[in-house]
Amino acid sequence: MVINVFLFFFRMPKKYSGETLAQTVGSVRRGHLTIAQASREYGVPRMTVSDHVKKPRMRTTTGPPRQLSDEDTRALIDFALYCARQRFPLTSEASRAYI
Repeated sequence: MVINVFLFFFRMPKKYSGETLAQTVGSVRRGHLTIAQASREYGVPRMTVSDHVKKPRMRTTTGPPRQLSDEDTRALIDFALYCARQRFPLTSEASRAYI
């Protein structure tokens, strides 16, 4: 019981990258390896591989979806820096108005 609670609250960090996960799922979908074989070969947990093979639209990122694209984020940062150079810093309320 104590071990299960510990594992629930304190998970070990991932030891694989998103690219490795994509390669693992790809090899299973192409039929080169089974889920268990791919899990052992690539070092990705078996249930993670299984989930991603069976639910292809599963999100791989954590947290809420991004509100701004990379281009919009860069533009907002540039504008905030411009305002700071003009001695008119951009407040958090003003920056939210641009989102």
